[in-house]
Amino acid sequence: MRFALTAALFCMTGITAAAQTVLMPEVTLEPHDGKTHFYLGEPIRLDMVFRNTSGMPMMLNITDYDDMADKIGISPAEGWMQWRGQSGHDYAGVQTLTSHAERIPLRLNDGYIFRKPGHYTIRVTEQRVSGGTMGKSTTIPPALTNGVEIDVEEMPKGMEADIVRQVQNEVANAPAGVVGQRIRQAAFTRLAALQGDDALVEKVRLIAAADDGFRSFVPVAMATTRNLSRQLELLEAVWHNPANPPHWDEPTAMDETRRLMANLPLQGWQMAVMPRKPTEAEQQLIAAHNRDMEDLLASMPQRTGESRTMSAYYLLEFQGLTEAEKQQAHEYAVEEFPHMDHTMQGMLLQTARPPLRDPRLLPTLKATLDKTPADRELLTAALELTSGDDQKQVLIHAICAPGYPIQLTTLSAWHGDRLPEVDSCLADQLKSPPADHGGIWNGKAILTARYATPAILPQIKAGWNANAQDGTMVAVLMRMAPTEAVTMLDRTTNWNSLPFYPADTIYEALHQPFPPPVLAWMRQRLTTTSGLAEQRNLAYQLAGHGEATDEALIEKRLTDLRKAWAPRASEVNAATDWRTEPGEARATERDLMGSLNHATVWKLSSEKLQALAAGCMSDECRGAASVRIINH
Repeated sequence: MRFALTAALFCMTGITAAAQTVLMPEVTLEPHDGKTHFYLGEPIRLDMVFRNTSGMPMMLNITDYDDMADKIGISPAEGWMQWRGQSGHDYAGVQTLTSHAERIPLRLNDGYIFRKPGHYTIRVTEQRVSGGTMGKSTTIPPALTNGVEIDVEEMPKGMEADIVRQVQNEVANAPAGVVGQRIRQAAFTRLAALQGDDALVEKVRLIAAADDGFRSFVPVAMATTRNLSRQLELLEAVWHNPANPPHWDEPTAMDETRRLMANLPLQGWQMAVMPRKPTEAEQQLIAAHNRDMEDLLASMPQRTGESRTMSAYYLLEFQGLTEAEKQQAHEYAVEEFPHMDHTMQGMLLQTARPPLRDPRLLPTLKATLDKTPADRELLTAALELTSGDDQKQVLIHAICAPGYPIQLTTLSAWHGDRLPEVDSCLADQLKSPPADHGGIWNGKAILTARYATPAILPQIKAGWNANAQDGTMVAVLMRMAPTEAVTMLDRTTNWNSLPFYPADTIYEALHQPFPPPVLAWMRQRLTTTSGLAEQRNLAYQLAGHGEATDEALIEKRLTDLRKAWAPRASEVNAATDWRTEPGEARATERDLMGSLNHATVWKLSSEKLQALAAGCMSDECRGAASVRIINH
């Protein structure tokens, strides 16, 4: 069926109106493979079918989000439950919509569970189509699809047990590789939808076994179960048994079960969730989760081996302990750290709140770094836990390690200026031109610019033979031969590129301004150049790596720009394409204002900022000023 919307356009100066027709796509909801009869506990799938026969360009979001991303309507309003809200993802895979039918699956189990037999009608409020072409889309209003009628009846006695046995057999005998993975996914889809106790026992067994293939099905599997109290009992029994190593999905499954028992649907995924005070019911759920973690902590004396190691890991990874209990958990984590695998160690060092730090970890960290000296999480912790010569040796070992280089941010715990001990190893690694596009060479050269001495500059130059290395060489020369860096910068012709990367990254790590010869050249260029792209680039770098006196230079360029464009200020404000003259002026005013406002070298007073913002020609400039100007 085709949808059309007629809109009235009203004029502010009178009560006149004009009718405008907005063409809509053809959107139909269809049973998948024609199936409209289901048993309670079967997956229910429909298809949204899109066509564009309007003759106007349209784009379709074809992403299968694996949750309830589309707005569903079900009638009658009883006999079913919504267990998860609609999601709001911030990404989309878009393609051109033509007259060819495009099908997008709709799995009702991802957000809805039918609890009673009956005759139901399903509709979707479609919001996946936009007008226009890639990069130039326009909004098309949502459209309500046709209704698809389905019949749901009780599952015959013994059928669920048969399905569970089939699933177990299919999973156990699935071959390795992609084919086997598809067989397992299809089997888990059927198991997750089942509602009875036979399926429940198998669901909990798979969770306790930490079956990776079943993990993505756990939220649906927990929501479908009829006997939620029994589900919670089984999950708690697994969690409390000291012989069972705890696993990631168990606390989440218990939290979800309790939430559904309290008739609180899970929230669909959202890009940003505004913090709010929990309701009384939610506070009770939080308290129950905290008791789970307290029970795990209390069980540690009874746990051994893998069960003890996994418990120590989860005590720090999951929230829910008091400060005193966290200290107990910290001791267990330090004790078990040598027995954890690499992933667990890295997670505790990086994502635990706070990240795990303790001098007693050093023997394990050093032993691992002897084998993999550039391991980011372990290296960061080792540098933070050492000082003096010990810290320097860890750093040298990481910098000189062959292979892809470590990033500067990982090495930030060392605050010295140069490290002559790395000259020899870096010179050996950089003296030959790279065989690839220079990725590893550039990364090593960045470390060289930060840590090595000018003594190895000849070897670095010997390995420099491609344009892909030029940006890195600017940084190397700025540190080792600033006047040569100025010569390179003076030859720059494309100021839409960034010849200062990665120099800005290196000097951020050093907490130093650019060298005086480079700053002098930049100031002279900013004062004399007529190129707007060059002005934007230079202002940005001076705001981050110059000195406080550079504020006046940038402000003068901003004033000059506004004077030159004052007669055409309305064009600047209306410009949408930066490649036009007004558009480039708009972009330059915005970026100069942003450099003045967000500089790390100086801070504008609120009075100065408001005065500068008052002269803005465009809304973008006012946004860069981050102040609101009220006109009276």
